[in-house]
Amino acid sequence: MQAVMQRAVAGHTYRVRQTDPTGSERVTQQLSAEFPALAAADIERCVGDTWICAQHLGLAVTARLVERIARERLLGVVNSVPPSGR
Repeated sequence: MQAVMQRAVAGHTYRVRQTDPTGSERVTQQLSAEFPALAAADIERCVGDTWICAQHLGLAVTARLVERIARERLLGVVNSVPPSGR
């Protein structure tokens, strides 16, 4: 089953086919458990953006691939907070 995912970027709406609609939800839940300091909405947006970027690059998008890339991006966000803000 295929689903269509919409994302608005800079005033444009993009419709992207997502071959595994429950995959992004699972990845979001798993990463939310790993990064409790981040807002669930921020994690959901990161997963969605990662999924769309991978499709745009022509990669074979899987939940595992999106999870690995999104995790690296979220680690960057967590590690970029200055020590005084932790």
